[in-house]
Amino acid sequence: MLLYVDMMRSEVTEAAKLLNLWNEWGLQILVLVSFGLQVFLLVFGGVRRHSNSTALAFSLWSAYVLADSTATYTLGHLSVDSRSNEHQLVVFWAPFPLLHLGGPDNITAYALEDNALWLRHLQILAVQVLGAAYVIYKYISSSGKLLLLASLSMFFVGILKYGERIWALKCGNISSIRSSISIRKVKTDPYQLLTLGTSEEDLLLGAHSQFDICKGVFADIIMLPNPLVRSQPKPRSVISYLGEDLYKLVEMELSLMYDFLYTKAAVIHTSYGFCIHFISLFGTATTFLLFQLSISSSGNRYSRVDVAISYVLLVGALVLEIISVCRAVLSTWTCSLLHRRGRGWEWCLHIITSLGQRVHPASRRLWSGSLGQYNLFHLCTRNTNEIGSRLAMKLGLEDWWNMMHFSGTFPHTNSSLSIQDIKKLVLQALRSKEQALQHQDTDLNSRGSFILKRMEAYKDFARWSVNIDFDESILVWHIATEVFIRKSKAKHAKELLEATEALHGITYISPPANN
Repeated sequence: MLLYVDMMRSEVTEAAKLLNLWNEWGLQILVLVSFGLQVFLLVFGGVRRHSNSTALAFSLWSAYVLADSTATYTLGHLSVDSRSNEHQLVVFWAPFPLLHLGGPDNITAYALEDNALWLRHLQILAVQVLGAAYVIYKYISSSGKLLLLASLSMFFVGILKYGERIWALKCGNISSIRSSISIRKVKTDPYQLLTLGTSEEDLLLGAHSQFDICKGVFADIIMLPNPLVRSQPKPRSVISYLGEDLYKLVEMELSLMYDFLYTKAAVIHTSYGFCIHFISLFGTATTFLLFQLSISSSGNRYSRVDVAISYVLLVGALVLEIISVCRAVLSTWTCSLLHRRGRGWEWCLHIITSLGQRVHPASRRLWSGSLGQYNLFHLCTRNTNEIGSRLAMKLGLEDWWNMMHFSGTFPHTNSSLSIQDIKKLVLQALRSKEQALQHQDTDLNSRGSFILKRMEAYKDFARWSVNIDFDESILVWHIATEVFIRKSKAKHAKELLEATEALHGITYISPPANN
């Protein structure tokens, strides 16, 4: 009995020591973890653009979720914590969780659904601003004028950065994209591409000029060319002019769309965005200077560890802001903006282009060459009695298991088929459709009706394979193609099967028919 009591006392003592250690250094740990997560997101936030690594995706998702949670918890901890005189400097850290909630420029959303939560982030901003203001009022007001000014400066920067992120989330929301296109009544001119060259830099400018078309596709809006432009005779078509460079153009537009949906590109490459960046940079530098003056005049009033952590936060914030400004200025978005402004900005465009040539910005926006695969037949015919499948069902992870187990990646090259062969096949189909349009044999809204008519099967299959909702039409043709290949007895059935599996990833999606 005495031995049991001694063991319990020992465990209680150890727990008390850990609790005291956390009470003493918990905030220091939290702010450093929060800063570390920001660095991780800045370094790896854009890697998933070219990588489908499961480990990287999980690490990035974890860091994305933890970054917001840690910053929110840290500020809440600060608002209720009481500190000894030695550790009074930790209340200077109150604005930094706001800054960290703003996040780096290269990742604002991990999934499309995150953009729809911009109103929730707006509410969080209001609560966190009140919390940080309370901490500053309660503690900093009695800690010296210089430290108060430094805190207020960083507090203002934090509000700007978090507001910038919320604005980017709103812009990346599909409903916001749809509304902006409808309000501006955008009219496109694809024939502008005929006036550009075919170098990667010219194609990138073309991708920026036609970016509204790409946004319209994601928002389920058909972007028709300006009627005045469409009625004018054209020496040649865009497809015949660009040829296989058309793929590079689409790859670049998809890369721009990634920026628009998942980063702050929609905000930082505007006049307001540039103002926010330079104000944030100036405010952070001012905070660093004021803090340096405050520490110099305070003697040994504050803990050396807290002072060191404060310098880490300030220097880190300054370096991250400098990196963000450099990325924004040297971005292809900035080049496109200056190009649209006209001749008065050619000198600035020339400088940025010269600096950017070392990193080949156009090449970084090209497709990696791999195709994601997800076969419905493999999913529907799976063995649900497998250990992994049963375990996933019990844990409520069935959807995740199916996605990981039945999806894959089509490589750059295959045994008998290359990506280049698929590109030629699709381009040939586009040219055939273009010729048919010129002879009024088809229309842009057809969904397989062209091939059904050629096979004299239109009357039998059009009702349930063509004249249905667009998403249902994609599924029907996916299944029909799979059945056709499995039933095929052709001599080159294996090559045909490989081609079809690859095409499942890049199926050409025509606009939905007008009802």
